[in-house]
Amino acid sequence: MPPSKRTPFERKEAVDRTRMGAERNNEELLEECVTLFKEYESNGWVIAQNGIFRSAKAEDATLWKDNLRERIPVIRKCMGLIPLLVITTKNKALVGSYSLKHRLEKTITEGYVSNGEAIIAMLLLGHRVSLPEPTRTGSINCDFFCKYVVNDYTCEGSCGKSGLSLLFRL
Repeated sequence: MPPSKRTPFERKEAVDRTRMGAERNNEELLEECVTLFKEYESNGWVIAQNGIFRSAKAEDATLWKDNLRERIPVIRKCMGLIPLLVITTKNKALVGSYSLKHRLEKTITEGYVSNGEAIIAMLLLGHRVSLPEPTRTGSINCDFFCKYVVNDYTCEGSCGKSGLSLLFRL
């Protein structure tokens, strides 16, 4: 049964959090992404480059999947940064995928991170997600049950001016 309105959707299998993005090779990450796509598609959701949809044009999702191999290095970098940017919450979905995408871009400093890449990285790390309400037509963003470690947009203090951003250039 598809997730209901604003109900957290959790992965069927536990994610091995001891093996972060840097410890997986590209083929392992690609295989996990494909598994993730199938899990969500079986519940009526499509993860695309620009977000997550209740229904999407099949060709949009196909183009994303075909180009996914090229984006694995970005997903890997996101997976390495996310634990520095957010901490898990139990009952509140406070981090939106689109704001996370911008924080990741700012932290990486060079390069582009798509909304879909941020979503995939969060899901692969095992974060619970609150999917868009079915009544919000065209909504492509989702929320995650976590909060930002530093609550300003620039991430200064934890990642911005501390030099961390220089380590994660694309």
